[in-house]
Amino acid sequence: MPKDRRGPLLVLGLFDGPEPTGDVLGQAAAEGRGAALTAPEPVVTRACYDAAMAKVLAYIAAGDCYQVNLTFPMAARLVSGTALGLYGAFRRTGAVGHGAFADLGVGPAVVSRSPELFFRLDAGGRIVTRPMKGTAPRDADPVRDAAIAEALRASVKDRAENLMIVDLLRNDISRLARVGSVKVPLLRWNAMPRCIR
Repeated sequence: MPKDRRGPLLVLGLFDGPEPTGDVLGQAAAEGRGAALTAPEPVVTRACYDAAMAKVLAYIAAGDCYQVNLTFPMAARLVSGTALGLYGAFRRTGAVGHGAFADLGVGPAVVSRSPELFFRLDAGGRIVTRPMKGTAPRDADPVRDAAIAEALRASVKDRAENLMIVDLLRNDISRLARVGSVKVPLLRWNAMPRCIR
């Protein structure tokens, strides 16, 4: 390990559920008014990204795959405020269904906000996931909502993405689940689909 490494190699936490102490969301909101980040910057060079993209295009051209989600890390630095305040600021910027703030007192704090349910495990051992690929947000107006649903039904690209991600998650969950227990009860084109064990 590098001699100048800050913090441990690995930090684990196991919780029965959310562990808020006091009015932690109120504190996060208050501290969020003073939180600021530097502009995020790619951690990879343009040349490295271009080389990775060339590989992706070659895989697609060869028929090895038909879609790749090519991502790269970005880094930003907290210039004012606290990690908890950053979480509070993120909570203020948009409603999402899933988020977390974890600071175990050693190593980096984790600040996470996502509209996507990666997975949930209920008391009976059932795993539920709700991928977003190939979906669209609902609209309160019934006419616009119906138009969105029809556009999704007619979109070959969105249907392919939706089926691909549902199949991927079904395959991943099947590695943990009883044989034959993974089901996709309903594919819906205007709301998030789910895979259930």
